[in-house]
Amino acid sequence: MTGETARRAHETTRSRRELLQQLGVAAVGAGAVTTAGSGTARAASEFDVEIVENSYPEEMVAGEAETITARITNTGDRKDSQVIRVNFGGDQEPVELPPDESTTVDLTIDTSERDAGNNLVEVSSDDDEDGVRVDMLTPPYVVVEVVGTNEPVVEGRDIEVTFDTHNTGEADTGMVESPPGDPEDDDYPIVEDKGLLVWKAEEKGTFTRTIVDEEFESISVAGESTSTQSISFETEAKGERTIVVTIAGADETDSVEVQVVEELPPTFEVEIGEIGDGKEGEDLEVTVDVTNVGHSEGTKEVTLDLGRAGSTTVEVTAGEAETVTETVNVPTVHGSAGENTLTVRTENDEVSETVELAENSFFEVDLLSHNSPIPQEFAFEFEVGVTNSGGVAGQGTVEAIVQEIIPEDDEETEPQQIGSASANVELDSGASTTVDLAADVGTAEFDTYEAVIDSGDQTVTQEVEVAETGYIDVSDVTLNTPVAAGEDVEVTTTLTNVGSASTTETLSVSVGDVAEQSSEVVLDVDESTEESFTLGTAGGDAGEHTLRVATESASTTQQITINEAQSDDGGGDGDGGGDGDGDGEDNSAVEESDDSAPGFGVGTAIASLGGAGYLLKRRLTDDDE
Repeated sequence: MTGETARRAHETTRSRRELLQQLGVAAVGAGAVTTAGSGTARAASEFDVEIVENSYPEEMVAGEAETITARITNTGDRKDSQVIRVNFGGDQEPVELPPDESTTVDLTIDTSERDAGNNLVEVSSDDDEDGVRVDMLTPPYVVVEVVGTNEPVVEGRDIEVTFDTHNTGEADTGMVESPPGDPEDDDYPIVEDKGLLVWKAEEKGTFTRTIVDEEFESISVAGESTSTQSISFETEAKGERTIVVTIAGADETDSVEVQVVEELPPTFEVEIGEIGDGKEGEDLEVTVDVTNVGHSEGTKEVTLDLGRAGSTTVEVTAGEAETVTETVNVPTVHGSAGENTLTVRTENDEVSETVELAENSFFEVDLLSHNSPIPQEFAFEFEVGVTNSGGVAGQGTVEAIVQEIIPEDDEETEPQQIGSASANVELDSGASTTVDLAADVGTAEFDTYEAVIDSGDQTVTQEVEVAETGYIDVSDVTLNTPVAAGEDVEVTTTLTNVGSASTTETLSVSVGDVAEQSSEVVLDVDESTEESFTLGTAGGDAGEHTLRVATESASTTQQITINEAQSDDGGGDGDGGGDGDGDGEDNSAVEESDDSAPGFGVGTAIASLGGAGYLLKRRLTDDDE
């Protein structure tokens, strides 16, 4: 209750007394009585009561006692004595005062818990009374509730217990520094103070063993509120067991069982997370969660095994109770399409899941020929056969890398490249093709190197050499095409040794599968020669064919056409009445050509060269030979 409330109560009492005096009625307990109309008369004694400001509590705990002070003044004509009382608890005190004298009286407001509420506390004499309102609060009521522990607790570590202290009363608990009572008493302590808790820990079993004897915690909880606290204590390294922790407040108690476990070394459990879309022959992306359920940090191997499809192993480090997420690429092999079982394992745990791998293209490579050795400033030329043995069409890149040779026991040094070349390939399932790759080596030192032919699916290697050697180049190929089936194909070419040493090489000329001839050529450095060949055809050889002119160092190809053979009747009519022996056809062809042109005539040469497809220089070495 505020001071304003007390003032209003006091003024109400004064106003009532003054009203009675105006009506001519004597105050109760006065020594003389004056009737109306008889004139002014002063009471023999008059004990006025006024509660001293700030001498009383505005609020108190119901069931407890507080003090209130009142000033008593004798406003009468004679000395007198009266008993001054308070209306809560019955405390009273006699007061004797001469006229116009005053004194103060301290009285005890003695309450019970039933008095809780906002009450008017009055101090009264026989003549007067004064009152103030006081909030009498319900006393604190302490309820303990365990809300959590850190179990399971590893032996030798601390047990931690978290609990809420609820004060359901309106008054604060207050706080005490030590428990009440005499520690020498057998029943010590008796927890009666609301601001104190006591707790203990015992080992559960046939015979209860005290781990922590009674310990005390001071608390301070406001009315109708909750305070969260925790306690902790160390355990012994004695294996698995159950510890019972009891926490007692002044009013209610709670307890909890805490499991103590043996200490474990690093122990890794695994769980498969996400699995990507996989194709045979490609890496399968797998996410795994690795949890260390042991009680110390450790590093262990985690293996991801797809059986026949492939496997890989990674190392994972995890602290106590830590979960580490790893994304791992598991390589798969060609031929593993379909259902596969993915197993993820550590030395402590293993989980499995079915994985579907889709069909994929697979580019097998075969080195058909190459032109090693070569001199400096030239290119290694590789003829590579590529076959898609996969179940679906695909595209990829075939690459030729020429690099230095590293000893097998040297796993750290990266080989240095001296040249490379690549080509894109697109093939249906089961289809094959041939690609030509030329890797320029520049001024690479004279040495033996390793050529790596790689499709991404398969790799083949071949030793090649940069050396002091001859190199017979092929140029200026001329021929008499087009010709008719059954006629000869005449080929002339220029050969030049552009290498750094004299050399002997085999020159071969072929028209598809129709005909082939070869000869041996010996040339000094920078020497040239012209070679000619006549290749016969048969009546069924009409169509498009590949003309190939090749030395052991280089080659060139072009497409030629062999026409259908002319009938005998057609040949006779074309002679204009001649004997049809064929000479007229040859003569007419010569007559239509440029007489100044050597060989087959300008018309024939232009037709044959214009229809040639492309020229590709390459050196051919047949490994089987």
